[in-house]
Amino acid sequence: MVARVSRIEVSPDKLEDALAQFRDETLGSFQAQDGFDGVTLLVDRGAGVILGTTFWESEEHMTRAEAVGEEARQKAAQTGGATAEPTREVFDVAVVQTAQV
Repeated sequence: MVARVSRIEVSPDKLEDALAQFRDETLGSFQAQDGFDGVTLLVDRGAGVILGTTFWESEEHMTRAEAVGEEARQKAAQTGGATAEPTREVFDVAVVQTAQV
């Protein structure tokens, strides 16, 4: 499994708009991609920072969905009034543990 991590710095007063745009418009684009295994969004509301992580079955799947990731970063940056260029990094996933509810 691999993960693509994006950092998007937005205006704190537009952060909720960027999150809503992701939930309402962008999430479905990721879900439609072969090999998509999930997503997390971490936010620092005071600083206006969004860390988005998408999880993929393989690097090949992630690479095929690169255009979706780039579009997602640009839309979030535009909607949120970006204060810096979005960044992107790729990591291998070493440990996954979720709580059983």
